[in-house]
Amino acid sequence: MSDNPYAPTPGTPGGYVQGPIFDISDAEAIRKQHLNHEASIQGMGSMYILGGVLGSLLGLAYGAMGIVALSGGAGAIPSNSPARDPARVVLVGLGGGVLTVAMAQFYAGWTMRRFDPKGKTVAIILTSIGLIVFPCGTLLSAYTLYLLLSAKGQFIYSPRYKEILAATPHIKYRSIVAWVLLAVILLFVVLLFLDAFLGSQR
Repeated sequence: MSDNPYAPTPGTPGGYVQGPIFDISDAEAIRKQHLNHEASIQGMGSMYILGGVLGSLLGLAYGAMGIVALSGGAGAIPSNSPARDPARVVLVGLGGGVLTVAMAQFYAGWTMRRFDPKGKTVAIILTSIGLIVFPCGTLLSAYTLYLLLSAKGQFIYSPRYKEILAATPHIKYRSIVAWVLLAVILLFVVLLFLDAFLGSQR
C-alpha cells in the first residue's frame, strides 16, 4: 500500500484519499504532480477574465448606442422612424445580455484563478456553451472542461488541495511555452471581440 495519503485509489472522489498531509515532502510531491494542471486552469481563468472585461466593454457600448437611439442624439435613429423602437429594444437588450454573460465570465475566470469551487458550476456552464463556437471555441472549451472535470481538476478544487497550496507557497510554475500559448490565446480573444465590435459598427 502506498504511503502517499493522496495516492489514487478506487472509490474516492477524484481518485484521492481524503486524509491529512503527513509531512512537507508529501505536500511538495503532490503539488509537483499537479502543477501543470494547476497552471493550465489558471491560464484559462486569465482568458475568461480578459473575455469578461472585453465583453463588459462591448455590452456597455451596445447599451450606450441603445440609449443614444432612445434620446435621439447625433447619429441616432430618427424619432419618426418606425424602426426606432425595435432598434432601441434590440440594442439595449443586446447590451444587457452581453454584459450579463461577461460578468459571469469574469466571475468564472476569477474563481478559476483561485481554485474556488463556488464558481466552478458557472465556469462549466459557460464552457459548455462555448462548445458550439466551432472550431476554436469548441477546442478551447473541450480542453477547459477536461481541466475542470478530470480527476486532477476535481482534486485541485478540493479543500485538501487548499492545504497543499498553503504548505507549498515556494513552488512556482515556470514554463515559457505555457506563457507563449496563453499570450496567443489572449490575442485571439482580443481580436475576436474587436471583430464583433467593429462588425456592429458597419
